Amino acid sequence: MPIQIGERTFYTVEDVSEITGWHPQTVRDLLGDGRLKGKKQGKRWYVSERNLQLYFDEEPQENEA
Repeated sequence: MPIQIGERTFYTVEDVSEITGWHPQTVRDLLGDGRLKGKKQGKRWYVSERNLQLYFDEEPQENEA
């Protein structure tokens, strides 16, 4: 379940997985190598709604097209 802090929305790995249909490990891999921006607090990753949008707004790399 996304969390709200002020007007900002943050998603957990599980939330991003449900939204995108990706396996949770895929989300963790994207976060771990920096392709998807997020913050790790304790053992949990959080991705802002904006960073999720930015990921999809980026131009695909040659090997992703």
